[in-house]
Amino acid sequence: MADNVVLVKLQLKNFQGQLLSDNLYWLSADYENYRQLSKLPAAQLLATALSSRAGEKAHVSVHLENRGTSAALETKLTLLGTDGSRILPAYLSDNYVSLLPGETRDIEIEYPAESSRTSPQVAIRGWNVPSQTVQAGK
Repeated sequence: MADNVVLVKLQLKNFQGQLLSDNLYWLSADYENYRQLSKLPAAQLLATALSSRAGEKAHVSVHLENRGTSAALETKLTLLGTDGSRILPAYLSDNYVSLLPGETRDIEIEYPAESSRTSPQVAIRGWNVPSQTVQAGK
């Protein structure tokens, strides 16, 4: 992590061990230290996506995995058609996610099937996450 800035991950689980809440905080005693976050090395994020349709709804399941040694901060997903235009409305189970090294996250996207007749793409970008676009397979 950048000098004088720490990441604090807080997870709340129920008695059965199920995750209820997951938060990541960037902390520093001095506001100026946050500038050092811009010096973070690029995260190595692997992304895969699968699409499916059920009646009037379509779904994309996205799997993110941080394979690097740097945290992937504020990773944003955007659902796109094959022509690069946004598919709206699109409802994401989570967005602007941060992943520590070795962490994974599964994100579900739901949208009206009529919004796109072909398999969509998922555009991914973040604070220190190189931009990429992943084609959703079937």
